[in-house]
Amino acid sequence: MLEIPLAWLIKAGLASNRGLVLVSILLGLISQFANDKFDFAFAKIGELIKSSNGGQELTDAAQSSWGVIGLSLVAILVVLGLIRLLGVGWYIIRFHGYQLKRNGNDLLISCGLWTKVSASIPIQRIQFISIHRSLLMRWWGLAAIRIETAGGDSSQNENSTESISKRWFIPVIAEDHVTSIIQSLRPDLIWDETNLEFQTVSPRTTNRLVRLAIIQTVIISFIGLAASLTWGWIAGVVLLPLLITRAVKKGKSMQYARRSNDVIYRSGIFNRKTSITFFDKIQILCVNQSPFDRRWGMATLCVDTAAAGPAGHRMQIAYLDAQFAHNEFQALRINAAGREPVFG
Repeated sequence: MLEIPLAWLIKAGLASNRGLVLVSILLGLISQFANDKFDFAFAKIGELIKSSNGGQELTDAAQSSWGVIGLSLVAILVVLGLIRLLGVGWYIIRFHGYQLKRNGNDLLISCGLWTKVSASIPIQRIQFISIHRSLLMRWWGLAAIRIETAGGDSSQNENSTESISKRWFIPVIAEDHVTSIIQSLRPDLIWDETNLEFQTVSPRTTNRLVRLAIIQTVIISFIGLAASLTWGWIAGVVLLPLLITRAVKKGKSMQYARRSNDVIYRSGIFNRKTSITFFDKIQILCVNQSPFDRRWGMATLCVDTAAAGPAGHRMQIAYLDAQFAHNEFQALRINAAGREPVFG
């Protein structure tokens, strides 16, 4: 059904932050055991600055400041490069030679550069399907597909086979292949993402999130002014347009759809996720309202399966109109109980 070429793995590694943990460990070791190397680097940077200044001595404070700035910039670039390179290495080691095959009602996965991992997934046990698209992966026309299966959980102690079959079902796939793969995961699933009719969240969501962004900006500005009366206001001025833009985009990114046999939820600004679950796989339904939700006439609709967690995208649809959320809860409750479908 699918083979992943090396070029896809390289792009997926560059688009991921899988190397972040390894880089953090490395920096921790350096700070513990290589302080003398940092002192040596500062001294070298100071000598370079001195030579570029015509041999004139700089004050200790100026030399130290320039050294810190120069070393910080170099360290940031090195860390960013290491994160991406280690991410590429992780993807290649973990998923080299990836193949997805079908044998009757079972999906067979095999992959691995050093340690070969094989997994078998019964199609009838698939409860939840999630399509992930980070910003870089969207630019490159790629995506990732995760699933949740019966008997799965969100434990961090799962072995390699369980991790491959759940969290990393298809670590990277071209957009052209997504539709055919998704449709093959369930016989009655008809998937055409471009023609889905989504229900957006409450029209008051943008107003609510923008107000929250303004409050956050005011708090940050006060903290900045407490630190520096001269420059503390800059943080608020810089963050306000960014937080307002994020608020507007977040409200538009959350979308919900219910069809004849499934529920679909889409969210995310930079890392967009679209997830599907099915009426006969729903285990938990609830409607939550915080005091702020009640004030705005909103509610959160939660739809969970028995294996909720490994796919990395929970169906917790926030900022819905309260009446709509309760109507959907009733319709889903009846459908999940195995009665005739209800549409409202």
